[in-house]
Amino acid sequence: MIISASLLRGRLKCSQSMKTNKGFTLLEMVVVIVILGVLAASITTFISFGTQSYTDVTKRDEIVSSARFAIERLNREIRFAVPNSIRVNGNATQQCIEFTPIILSTIYTDIPVSPEPSSANIKVIAFDENLFNSGFTPNLKVGAYILNANEFYNNGNDKTFLLANSTIVKGVGVNENEWTLTLDSPETFAQDSPTNRLFFFNDAVSYCVQNTRLTRHQAYTRNPDNTPQTQGVLMAEDINMFDNNGDLLPPFWSTEATQLRNSLATVKFIFDYNNEIVIFNNEIQVQNVP
Repeated sequence: MIISASLLRGRLKCSQSMKTNKGFTLLEMVVVIVILGVLAASITTFISFGTQSYTDVTKRDEIVSSARFAIERLNREIRFAVPNSIRVNGNATQQCIEFTPIILSTIYTDIPVSPEPSSANIKVIAFDENLFNSGFTPNLKVGAYILNANEFYNNGNDKTFLLANSTIVKGVGVNENEWTLTLDSPETFAQDSPTNRLFFFNDAVSYCVQNTRLTRHQAYTRNPDNTPQTQGVLMAEDINMFDNNGDLLPPFWSTEATQLRNSLATVKFIFDYNNEIVIFNNEIQVQNVP
């Protein structure tokens, strides 16, 4: 039988077309799936690592930013605290630094000082009346020549006294810059200030570290160890107060003034997050003198 050349060519093309249209074999599909799985796992790991790194960096930046904010605010407040009003209170789980900010200060021209007779009147050089009125509260006090924290916080040392009211009696004529204020009762101060400085103040402020949290407290009632009973305002987190043996690492120190320098407050915060440690060590000098 004779087959024409054109018919033979047609059969060959059909055979080649059938071979070309064959699908993937099972082995080829398994290989492709394995390769895609390896690529997916690699990409997922890369994305997960990048996300975790970004999260850690963001958290670290948050810790550093909050620490800088808290320390800067603490610096500003302590620098303008009543001289020698700084003290450290605390126990095994809570450590606090306490101080009293100055509302304002002035120079006095006359205060009753022992052995002078008691008097309710004190005479001072004119000051910012608006600041005085805005800061006046029923517990506004005046203090002169306070040498240590015990004299400041303990009653009966004749160093601080309560003001009766916000009334200012202004001088006239040549004495117009001399004002008279009234104490809550007739008193005598223990000593004159060498610089005739008189400070006005009211509520104390405490910064406390407890359970890795730094909080700020004001207008609080005290525990027996003088730590605040209030919850306070959160200032920073992730602060570690203990070493690997569980021993306390105090975050606050206070050093009283000497003849050569003012009082000092030392702050050391150890921020511990995800086994990374950032340490802030700061020394604050109280600028005012008794």
